[in-house]
This record gives sequence, structure tokens and C-alpha cells, in this order.
Amino acid sequence: MLGTVPVVFAVALVIATVANVSMGQAMFVAATIGVFVVDACYLNPPIDQGST
Repeated sequence: MLGTVPVVFAVALVIATVANVSMGQAMFVAATIGVFVVDACYLNPPIDQGST
């Protein structure tokens, strides 16, 4: 799941160069997605209901 973070930044870089989107806007969106991924992996990880 953490592998999605570099992919999101690479896609944002491509979109910023191809479309009429500023680099700052593209990086902001990529960073926001990265924050949610890190939150899902480390701060609020999935917990198995049967584990104690």
C-alpha cells in the first residue's frame, strides 16, 4: 500500500506537465493522498477483529 505514494507523485508530475495544472496544485493533491495513505498504514492501521 505504501508503494502507491511514489506512484501518486509520478502521476501528479505527468499531469502537471501535460495538462494546464500548476506544479504546486498537483503536488498538493499528491501530498494529500500521501498523508491519507500514511494515516491508513501507520496511525490507524487495520485491526483484526479476532486478535487480542
